[in-house]
Amino acid sequence: QTNPVIFSDSFVYCLTNLSITLNKIGLLEEAVQVGNDAVLILRNNYKKDVQFSSGQMAKNLTNLAVMHKDLGRLEEALKFALESVDFCNKNSPDQLEIGTEDLARCLNNLGLILSDLYRPYEALKVLKQAEVLYRAIYKIQPDVFIADLATILNNLALRLADLNRYEEGLQMSLES
Repeated sequence: QTNPVIFSDSFVYCLTNLSITLNKIGLLEEAVQVGNDAVLILRNNYKKDVQFSSGQMAKNLTNLAVMHKDLGRLEEALKFALESVDFCNKNSPDQLEIGTEDLARCLNNLGLILSDLYRPYEALKVLKQAEVLYRAIYKIQPDVFIADLATILNNLALRLADLNRYEEGLQMSLES
């Protein structure tokens, strides 16, 4: 262990993949625990100001948010979703840089959690922010981000329908 930072980054990458795999096979509690371990290591590295992967942190925080949502722990999910968005905003202030995709994904997940918490206006506002980001990165790499743009448009359509804004929702659905 001559370079613990490299070891930690590699280890976190493995923990992230393990957490995702456990989630996919239905072992949500175990996935959450492994995800928590990954975030703990990342937070420790961040506090020490060592070489740090902000994308990895955002990914792990939003993954934990989604897993807690899947477990019905919406308040816990909201906590992680808000932290993931806050983290992206603090660490990628220039929107069309590397963190744009991470921020868009985190905003999308936050919007879905807010919707599940019956906070439709807040959800819509957050999803519209994600839409702006996805449209921007879609213009740069359309082949890579077409599915993400379609997903956010579909999520917006559903949220607009929740608010009885059917015409606007229909337009989003058609575009998606």
